[in-house]
Amino acid sequence: MKSKNEMKKVILHFTLKYKGNWEKVYDAIKAREDVTLEQVADLKDKYNENYISIIDDDYPNNFKSIYMPPLTLFHLGNQSLLHDDDNIISLWGDTSYQQFVTAELDKNKVYAMIYSAEQQANVETILDLGYKLILITNNYKSSDIGFIGNYDNVVFISEIPFDIKKADIDAEQTTERLLLGMSRVALMLGDKKLNTFEYLEPLFKFEKRPMVVTNLEPFSEHEIERFDIKLYQNQAN
Repeated sequence: MKSKNEMKKVILHFTLKYKGNWEKVYDAIKAREDVTLEQVADLKDKYNENYISIIDDDYPNNFKSIYMPPLTLFHLGNQSLLHDDDNIISLWGDTSYQQFVTAELDKNKVYAMIYSAEQQANVETILDLGYKLILITNNYKSSDIGFIGNYDNVVFISEIPFDIKKADIDAEQTTERLLLGMSRVALMLGDKKLNTFEYLEPLFKFEKRPMVVTNLEPFSEHEIERFDIKLYQNQAN
């Protein structure tokens, strides 16, 4: 029987082998696909301190009950932000720094949002304003996020190993799944109504759905009842 540390490396081995594809990694573990201790012993050192396995004691609590919980979570930055369970709020919609200011978001909270390289300037402005961020992505280059070395109020997380070429990624799992699983409250920001089905559809797969709060135009009565949508009044408590 493999030790906990060896099993953690086995999960990492399959995550690297299948480039973060959740279903392939899960199937390999379930089928007990062949892997030797020599193979896992030779894993690159650069991952030793920058990933959390689902079997780790410090695996984020909020991910434990979600649909397809990440088996391996790569991170870079202030990892402690992932464990501030009661203070994490998931943001989607218009996540520009102007919206942070307009909505008067509480700087004592931790805000999770989906990140792409095009948002770097916007994210740096938000961090400079003193907000704490969890940035979720399924593909990034280490060279593109070097700026986080200037901050202690941000952490990047990804199910896809660092620096995997985009063309080599065939994972179908969504970052929205992680975003909505990150917290108990999901705040939709924007100046106009979003495509509600597109943004709320991932909630169907949650046994414990986050409460949805919004400052957008009113939703239909059906949407409000189904997703427990509440209007945001410059507080997300």
